[in-house]
Amino acid sequence: MRDKHFSLWQRIGLDAEGKPRAAPLVREGLAAHFGDDAPCLVVLDNLPELTPLDTRRVILDFLSAAGALGKTLVTTRDARTADGFAAVSLEVMAPDDGLRLLARYRTPNQACAERDAMTALFNEVGAHTLALVLLGESVRDSASGYPVALEQLRAMGAVPRIEDIAERLFFELGAKARGIITTFVRSIEPLSADAREVLALASVCVANSPIGDELLFDAFAGSERRDDFSGAMRALLRASLLARREDAAAAVVIHPLVACVARSWL
Repeated sequence: MRDKHFSLWQRIGLDAEGKPRAAPLVREGLAAHFGDDAPCLVVLDNLPELTPLDTRRVILDFLSAAGALGKTLVTTRDARTADGFAAVSLEVMAPDDGLRLLARYRTPNQACAERDAMTALFNEVGAHTLALVLLGESVRDSASGYPVALEQLRAMGAVPRIEDIAERLFFELGAKARGIITTFVRSIEPLSADAREVLALASVCVANSPIGDELLFDAFAGSERRDDFSGAMRALLRASLLARREDAAAAVVIHPLVACVARSWL
């Protein structure tokens, strides 16, 4: 099967000299190969945010599967809807999956003892996946664990600034916006001044796109304070406020919601 696929790629994707063909030619070749009667699935994995929307529409039309039986699956962190595509949100988790995720950050005995608090936290953040990850990271080495995290979450949720941010993001996050935003703020508040500065810099970059370490360092301190910058980056990665992708080892990415809350809070 692998040999068959490689042969297809050679025929459609490469010219007579073995050089990659231009994208329009590859698309034409695939459309001709599958035709109108052959089912096929085109997967556009981790599609970045594309702006403006009319340009995104043209790009999606170009990349989508050809023919009446062709289907296109897009995975993306872009929350905006796309014409012709049915949205399936992966931002929230089923209760059992959410509790298993929270339990990963505690020992089995701790997770068992803190199950009620874990359930309450799951409900407080509306099963939002990233919020659950941030909660887990915040108690990974904590003796007090999820019960204290729950108390803090509920106490911080009444802060007017958090309420203001939650109100602005209500359309996107729904009724649990306050709990989700409070979770993000709980992860930001303990950061050092250096880590906050690096997070603020990252928050004004394009979300879900690689942000080069050297770009952030130059903006942070020019040619000085390399150790301070490295420590700040470690803290942000450990807190899951920034993340690395396998395809960009010397760069980080920031989630759109983290960027939004960081800009508002900092």
